[in-house]
Amino acid sequence: MSVLRLYLRAGWPDGDAALPWALLDEAGHCLRHGDDAPGAWPRAARLELVLPAGRTLFTSLRLPGGRALAADAIGFALEDKLANEPAANLYALGECGDNGLHQVAVCEAPPLRRAVAMLRQLGRLTDRILPEESLLPAPAPGNWTLMPAAGGWMVRTASAQLLHLPAGDAALLDTLLPRLAASTLPSAFELPGGLASGLPGHWTCLPRPAQDWRQGRAGVFNFASGELAAGRRWHTLWPPLRRCGRWLALLLLAQLLLWLGQGAWYGWQKQVLSREIRSAVQPWAPQAMPGASAQPMLRAVDRLRLSRGLPARDDALELMAALALLGDDMPAISSLSYDSGRLSLHTTLTPELAQRWRTRLAGRQLQLTQTQRAGDGSAWLLTREP
Repeated sequence: MSVLRLYLRAGWPDGDAALPWALLDEAGHCLRHGDDAPGAWPRAARLELVLPAGRTLFTSLRLPGGRALAADAIGFALEDKLANEPAANLYALGECGDNGLHQVAVCEAPPLRRAVAMLRQLGRLTDRILPEESLLPAPAPGNWTLMPAAGGWMVRTASAQLLHLPAGDAALLDTLLPRLAASTLPSAFELPGGLASGLPGHWTCLPRPAQDWRQGRAGVFNFASGELAAGRRWHTLWPPLRRCGRWLALLLLAQLLLWLGQGAWYGWQKQVLSREIRSAVQPWAPQAMPGASAQPMLRAVDRLRLSRGLPARDDALELMAALALLGDDMPAISSLSYDSGRLSLHTTLTPELAQRWRTRLAGRQLQLTQTQRAGDGSAWLLTREP
């Protein structure tokens, strides 16, 4: 997961819009860096805003256990150590030491609020706001780490306490550091090798590689909470939702391909059946079209029957012969007419008699339907079943 780290200059975003930046990998190694306007900043999964050294007050506080305290409560607990109103600051809790004291970082709120608001306007969500001092590497047990910073020195003690000392000569450091160590200096000071010559000669100095804000993992302090939090709940849910969406898209694509394949198979089967029907019908009804060959085939059968001296399939004599075979219970028929395979008769049939007729006629593939009612009886229609 890539991290874009921005170094907050004093007064930003007023004046120059450019900020120093560094793109880090997940292990905290710098991939590339620069000092550009927001349009040239690279995109990354996370954004960290670094407060320059000296803009954060580090202290300790004993807090009641069992529940987390609000920032206002922490501010009022530190009121005697602050030079301004507690509500004008932001507070970040660190680790709890063996003595039961929590480390607390304090910084002024208005500059950070303006910076975070500007970053949001630029489409950047701030995941962490951390002091530059918290990026100091941890020293060996019993040692302290010293690193130069703008306007002074950054110090990390063996108990992970962070400090910023103003710039001064070696005599000033020789006075301040023992006081910070409660008159007991650490075993050795770890600092870049080229800077050891400027310190008092009686100090034990161990060289270590120089390190600045462009590398290293963030510490425990984070001012990006509450109103300054990034609010990446949707961004956290987006990766699994995107994976589910990909699987769903693949499933829908497979279903679509299945439907298309099935449709192509049915179309091919329809063409095969149409060719078979055409080849079977053409000798008997050359004018028949696929899907409409029933009527031409019936006409061909009628012509064949007539050629052999038999009545046509829908001939009037054929229909009246079927009507005569219904039995002796036939009522009087007032009128009888024939037209195009339809034998119409006017008579009165009870529902029971009409049902018996339909059953007998169905065996000869004929159907009897009632068409209308008249004053002298009902009109019935006798036709060949389709």
